[in-house]
Amino acid sequence: MASPPINTVAWLTPARLLIGLHKSPWAKGHIGAIGVRLFAQAP
Repeated sequence: MASPPINTVAWLTPARLLIGLHKSPWAKGHIGAIGVRLFAQAP
């Protein structure tokens, strides 16, 4: 069994990477483009 500090680092590191990616202009552009494509589809 891993010690608690290692478990914390194991989930905190990917979470920080995802948050950092989400805040980047590149990711915001792609997320926005996907949103426009999803909402612009004619039913």
